[in-house]
Amino acid sequence: VALSPDSKRIVSASDDQTLRIWLASSGKCLNVLRGHTSIVLTVAFSADSSLIASAGEDRTVMVWKSDTGESYIPPLNGHTERIRSIVFSPNGHRLASGSEDGSVRIWDCETGNEINVLKPKVGTVFTIDFNPDGKLLAIAGGTGIIELWDVETASKTTIFSGAHKARVRAVKFNSTGCILVSASEDT
Repeated sequence: VALSPDSKRIVSASDDQTLRIWLASSGKCLNVLRGHTSIVLTVAFSADSSLIASAGEDRTVMVWKSDTGESYIPPLNGHTERIRSIVFSPNGHRLASGSEDGSVRIWDCETGNEINVLKPKVGTVFTIDFNPDGKLLAIAGGTGIIELWDVETASKTTIFSGAHKARVRAVKFNSTGCILVSASEDT
């Protein structure tokens, strides 16, 4: 589930291969989006709330116009396993997808072209997040390690290891990019 940055709409992912767009103020379903061929696991809004990205077990990323539910660009293919996480860059020009295949793919949101493939050493990629200027991407997953990558150069800049002993399920930068928080299955 994701709340639009303008707080007007909610998008939910579903086992029935659909997404649903809801009006946040009333809970009314505005649209049902169809196009995936398997369970949808992750959804995200662009910073301006105009686009929605979705992905899941069909290993495909789809980008939709949030106001009409129409496809914005053709489906994005390249992952070989389920996609667990997607996030738009703050300026909305790029989209990152993280998969059980251990890769993170960076896509151009206007053309659908794949820009880079990152190969972190985190096992299954469960969670990703851009910093506020969109230059760094935090990546975490099954190993308990969190890595920071420079998106432009496709190079690893920082490794945080030892803080978690189990899968990292969430990473999030604060609004200034000075703090990165994480949540894991640690006990």
